[in-house]
This record gives sequence, structure tokens and C-alpha cells, in this order.
Amino acid sequence: MKRSCISFIILALALSVSAQAPLSFKYQAYLRNADGSIRGSEFVTLQIRIVQGSVSGPAVYTETHNTSTNNHGMVSVSVGKGSTSSNMAAIQWDNGPFFLNISVNGVNLGTT
Repeated sequence: MKRSCISFIILALALSVSAQAPLSFKYQAYLRNADGSIRGSEFVTLQIRIVQGSVSGPAVYTETHNTSTNNHGMVSVSVGKGSTSSNMAAIQWDNGPFFLNISVNGVNLGTT
């Protein structure tokens, strides 16, 4: 009986400790105009694409955030929680590499 009880406790602890990768991650950037001036307190539409294979690879996930910059021009979003018809859970992360492509108000800022 004592052995069964200990086995049950160990199994319960093992199940409670199992973890899964979150389906979102934080993205922050400072936005500036072409002349270097801060885009503070400005409403922006941020499109984030996760592309696979190379910086010019196909998009495996796309989402949009309608958000605002703070007084210093910083924008902060959770990738995976924006407006999308894509499924982040369907990304096969072991088939990388993956890159982020960022567009602000329809202007492509590049891929990293």
C-alpha cells in the first residue's frame, strides 16, 4: 500500500511539472521616422510574419496588431496574440531556421 501511494505521488508530481512551450512571445521595438525623430504616442498597425528557411522564405504565420507607441516611440506586443487566420501551434519549430518580418503601416521594415 505504501509503495502504491508513493508511486501515485511521483506520477502526480511528474504530470504537474510537465511543461509546454507558450504559443506567444514578446516583441518590442522603438519606431522612428526616416529622419530619426521618435514616433511617440502614435497609432500604428504592426504586421508580423514568421518566415521559414531564409529571410526571403515563405511565411508560415502572419498576424496584425493595431496598437500605439509610447512617448518614447516604443511598441510592445505579444506575437501569437494578434489578429490572424494563421495557426501558431501548426508551426513545426524543428524545421527552422525562422525569421521575423516586420511591417509598420504597410511599410516593410525588414526581416531579422
